[in-house]
Amino acid sequence: MSHPTKETTTVPTQETTTLRRRDYMPDKLVAALERYVERGIPTGGFLRACLENDLLLATSTADDNNLLILRDIVKYICNELPSACWGSREKVKAWLVATRRLQANT
Repeated sequence: MSHPTKETTTVPTQETTTLRRRDYMPDKLVAALERYVERGIPTGGFLRACLENDLLLATSTADDNNLLILRDIVKYICNELPSACWGSREKVKAWLVATRRLQANT
């Protein structure tokens, strides 16, 4: 899957939205990321900062548990989520818009 650019946005499909569970990820975080990827439901501020690659915001908004597993969260995002839905504020915003459009058309 290609990265979205200013001219184009990758539209989520069933193929791009199948996530695998990982033992090191709390179920509530995986569920929030699944809702984001599959249905375009925004995450909370901490996960959004992780998705947007905003380390300063992620570390300043993480609770103690999430701060301890921040590396695992980032690894999960990098290895399990479609690259089109994370990495910058613009990519996250584009993913939310594209996913909502897809949901509206089904």
